[in-house]
Amino acid sequence: MFFEHELGHLAKGVTVYDAGTPNAHADLELKADVPYVAEAVARELQGRRLAGVALRVSAAPFDDEASQHQR
Repeated sequence: MFFEHELGHLAKGVTVYDAGTPNAHADLELKADVPYVAEAVARELQGRRLAGVALRVSAAPFDDEASQHQR
């Protein structure tokens, strides 16, 4: 899959919705314990093309309090 190839070891999970339609979109879960990884990945993928269509990427804000509870 495109995202697993592009993200390598950072890809934890990919869920694709409406595959094969103009409304297709995906949620990506990353293996990262440090802040801002999702933002860096989003910046890297923004504008790349998949099947001739430019990707539109956004990242959820990092919740430092939630990550501290998981430790």
